[in-house]
Amino acid sequence: IATPMYQATASVWRTPADQLHFFGWAVFGTALFSIFFCLIYAKGFGNRGLRGGFMYGLYVALMFSFISTSFYMVLPIPGAMAMWWAISGLIETIILGCLVGAIYKPLN
Repeated sequence: IATPMYQATASVWRTPADQLHFFGWAVFGTALFSIFFCLIYAKGFGNRGLRGGFMYGLYVALMFSFISTSFYMVLPIPGAMAMWWAISGLIETIILGCLVGAIYKPLN
């Protein structure tokens, strides 16, 4: 869906070869995000189940969607791309929150 937007702004992004070169950093960052996402859920939302996971995902998603607007200001990208990032991030993070809420069980 977003491919045409990325192709139209190709000069802004790293080349595919550079992206592959830095792929390890993407994996590292995603792993850290996952750890802290789960840790913060466990400390602040734990034992609230799916509904708590949904709310946690929504809060985190809203926080990140505001960052997307900053990228729109800094990067020469179309507004539709920033909006795509905000909406897709909202959906993705709510789903992640629901998964954590459904899976997490306190040790006690």
